Amino acid sequence: KVEKKEEKVEKKSENKVKADKLKPKKVEPKNPSDPESSTMIMIENLGDTTQKQLFKKLRKLGNVEEITMNPPVSGSSSTSAKAKFKSAEEAKNVSKKLNKHVFRGNTLSAYQIPSTLSKDHRLIIRNLPFSATESSLRKSFSEFGRILEVNLPIKENNCNRGFAFITFSTLQESQKVLDEMNGKKVGGREVVIDWAISKKDFIVKGAAIQSEIPSKKNAMDNHDDMDDDDDNENNFNEDDDDEDD
Repeated sequence: KVEKKEEKVEKKSENKVKADKLKPKKVEPKNPSDPESSTMIMIENLGDTTQKQLFKKLRKLGNVEEITMNPPVSGSSSTSAKAKFKSAEEAKNVSKKLNKHVFRGNTLSAYQIPSTLSKDHRLIIRNLPFSATESSLRKSFSEFGRILEVNLPIKENNCNRGFAFITFSTLQESQKVLDEMNGKKVGGREVVIDWAISKKDFIVKGAAIQSEIPSKKNAMDNHDDMDDDDDNENNFNEDDDDEDD
């Protein structure tokens, strides 16, 4: 009886091991903001290459599904393009082959980009000189990491509006820019850099900050609780502060 019980226990454990092997492995969901899991690549410095010419080149390297040509950024005469491939592995291999490859007289720059740009990596740069261009901004900030997008709003007179949004490939790169460039000069002007947030988040954040600031009435009530000494210049006086402003 003891031997039979032991045999049954052994068979159960064997069956469990077999069942575990047959279970499908859990596949972790891909992060859309992770470049290495993306099927998209960016190809820069294409010169005057057309979409048709680029397609002929890319189809020899992999299963290209889509090509989006980008016009030259302000301050540059060279086009760029986004290309989508069948798999992330293909995108990775093609970007390696194209990077620093000379095509139609231009040395290309190619790399994988996220299928979805993360808003967490986006910065706003204020107080820019009106002469700043997308090209000059890329040159000023490219040393901190890979720039995925530069959005420089332009006025009707073709001058920029004094601010820009820049998205980097990683949070660490964006943080480095914030730490090292905030308050530094770009094009002769001291820039102010902060995390770019949506208008909705800005309103929520502003409301939270306002709720932490004591109202004028509360401030005056607190003032009344202090020792009355009009001659003491160190006493808080809100009216005096208003006059100074």
